[in-house]
Parts: sequence; structure tokens; C-alpha cells
Amino acid sequence: MVRRTRSCTRAVGIGLCCAVVMTVAGQWAVAASASPKPNSGGLFYSSTNSPTGNEVLAFRRDASSGALTPVGRFATGGSGTGDRGAGPLGTQGGGQLGPPDTDQSLIVSPDRRFLFTVNERSDSIAVFRIGSNGSLSPAPGSPYPSLGNMPTSLGLAGNKLYVVNKDNDPVEGSTPTQRPNYRGFRVARNGSLSPIFASKVTAPEGSSPTQALITPDGKHLFSSDFFAHQLRSLGIPRDGRLFEGPNSPVANEDYPRPPEQDPDPTKAFPAGNIDVGLQVHPSKRIVYVGQAANGLVGGDQQLAVYTYDRDGNLRFVRAVKESGVANCWFIVSRDGRWLYATNTFDSSVSVLSLADPLNPVEVTHQTLSDPGSAPNQFALSSDQKFLYVTASNEFSGNPAHNAIYVFRINRNQSLTQVSLTQVSKTPVGAFGPLGAAAIR
Repeated sequence: MVRRTRSCTRAVGIGLCCAVVMTVAGQWAVAASASPKPNSGGLFYSSTNSPTGNEVLAFRRDASSGALTPVGRFATGGSGTGDRGAGPLGTQGGGQLGPPDTDQSLIVSPDRRFLFTVNERSDSIAVFRIGSNGSLSPAPGSPYPSLGNMPTSLGLAGNKLYVVNKDNDPVEGSTPTQRPNYRGFRVARNGSLSPIFASKVTAPEGSSPTQALITPDGKHLFSSDFFAHQLRSLGIPRDGRLFEGPNSPVANEDYPRPPEQDPDPTKAFPAGNIDVGLQVHPSKRIVYVGQAANGLVGGDQQLAVYTYDRDGNLRFVRAVKESGVANCWFIVSRDGRWLYATNTFDSSVSVLSLADPLNPVEVTHQTLSDPGSAPNQFALSSDQKFLYVTASNEFSGNPAHNAIYVFRINRNQSLTQVSLTQVSKTPVGAFGPLGAAAIR
């Protein structure tokens, strides 16, 4: 959620190297039917979120360098919300809280057969079958109605797909007749979607929920009702219905701050903590929650740690320091040893040790080569060697800041930027990449 500009030849932070820049516009002549090269490290996907026709961008990843080579771009059959404002937060035409604050807008099934993504403006979900070369073909009937306004996040629990309908379109606004909601769909063998009976849970009007985070056992869905200042825990039984957990929703934890640091509700941020991204530990009943607003008002406790029991009851444990500003998105490594965070307002990525999973400790804080870019959703390669970070021009207005950064993860968890792929060089208002998935 922030931006500035600086030469990529200047070393910033730990292990930053000169970025290799490749402009995607004009690079898409790479044939989608071409076979993966022997050194292929897998595939990477993001979407354009363009209001004039949303597309999924497909890349081949180099196994040794992590660099991206375009495979193709594939129409979703719907439209996105596009650029959601550029300029100082809260100003006319400037960045907006709410609409861009979401995670998991694009996901891939564990068996790597299907890719799911949202069409925010069209209120639909696109489903693609993934070819052996990374190309995409629509599933029968795609796209499918999301059964709500502005779908923004997707989560899979076996053959059940769940969507968060945020109801916070930056142009159309919210729709009191619908309200934000969580809905469930069953995924057929060919990828087609059908609604699950009694799988609708509504959230407060204007709450702008953020995420459909599914626990490793597939039995719970966690989210943050962004502007309602609360966390939500939903149960997922075998039949796929959604129901409210025993102590859901749970009010966000607030922490004492000097009066001069308290959020001013008349300005950009409503009073109280604003929780955005959530992530679960792969083997322990722990949820990590980003407290984006706390860092923006001078607070240093920016990562909340919760535990949950078998029934999905959330219990606050503590909040810990993370030096980035507006930490909104997280990934936990497959082995549960490390937590990665993107920090939008200071254009950086942080790494925290989970040696004690209930007390994360920051070990790395790495700035992007171009501080004008606003990092948001990102993906970790399956071999745990590279981070793929999407960034937008949400506050700078410079379309060159719509980009995908690639970082090599060193043994000591320091990060080295190895490439930067610009995804748009058109005038202000151009799309920024939304969503991230890296697969082998």
C-alpha cells in the first residue's frame, strides 16, 4: 500500500542486488504451447484485475535463478476493479482502505489441476484447467456467479471452494441489500462449480472482510472483518455448510498507546486495530494476524498471535514487533520454521523466525529496489528458495510500479532481489497484479 522511486543499482538492506528488469508488455509472444525448458523451476501465476477484461498472467520460473519468462495471458471472462486509486491515502482519487485489503484472490488446487481466481467487478469466479506446459483453459461453464458483491478471496477445503464477497467495490460501493458474505461451492471433477446448500454466512454491512483462510485439516475458515474490527471463525462440516464458530466473531485486540499515537477516526483509519492478512501454522493450531494500522500510528506490536482449538475457538496469546509498516500479507514456510510478511507502506519484506511458534522474532527486513512499489500478495516457491512478490502503483500513480519482484532466500534468511518484471507501462490507471501462486 505505498510507493517511491530509487535506482535498482543501489544496494538496500540485506543482500540486495541489481534488479534485472523485463517489461511484460510486448513479451507475450512466447508460445503458450511451448514445452517447459529442462531447467524449469515450475510456474507462477497472477491476474491483471483489469476493469476492461481481467486476465491471468502465466510465467515459467527458472530453477536456478528464479527469474520469470512469460507463458501467456488468459482471459477470465470477467472484469476486475482495476487501479483502486493513486495518491496519498484518504485523498480524493488517492489510495483507499478496504478494496485492496484482501488475500488469496488467486489459488491453485493442491493437485495442480485447477486454478481459481476472482472477477471482482463482475461478481464471478473463473476456473481454469492447468496444462502440462502451464497454459490455461476454462473449465466448463466458467466463470461462475460468486453469489455476492465483489468476490476477493478464495479458499479450498478438499473439493469445496469458499469465497469471500467483500461488498466494497471502489466504484459501486457497498450494497446494503446483499451485505458481505462467505459462500461455499462444490468443485466437480472437471472443475465446474455448484453452490453448497446452507453455506452462506453474512458479515456486517461495510465490514469489508478480507480472506478465506482454510486450516490444514480443512475444518475451519478464518477471516478478518476489516472495518468491523473483528476476526471470524467459521466451521466446515463434511457436507460443506458454513456455520459460525462458538466464540466468533472475536473482537480485535487493542494495545495501549500514547494519546498522540492513537488513530484518529476522522482521518484515514478508523479507531482500533485493523487486521488484514492471516496465516496458519502448518502443524500447530496457531493463527498469525497482521495489525496493519498499529504500525501506521507508531505502535511496534504489529503481528498478533492466536491459538485455536478443535472447535475453532480463537484465543489471543500476544502481539510481537515487526519493523515493517502496514504488514498485510503473510506466508509460513512448509516446515513451519519461518514467517514471511510484505509491508505495504515502507515497500519491504520481513522474515520472522518461528523457532518459538508463539513468539515470532524478526530476523530480516528487506526493502524493494523501487520503494514506489506497494508490495502485496506473494508466493513462496515449493523448494523454499524464492519469494515472488506482486506490487502495484496504488499510491504512487506510476504504472512502472505494477511489477513482480523475485527474491532469493539465502541460508541465513536474508533476501537478495534477483529480478523485477514490470507488468504494465501504460498511463496512470493501469492495472496492478492481483494474486500470486507458484507451483512446480
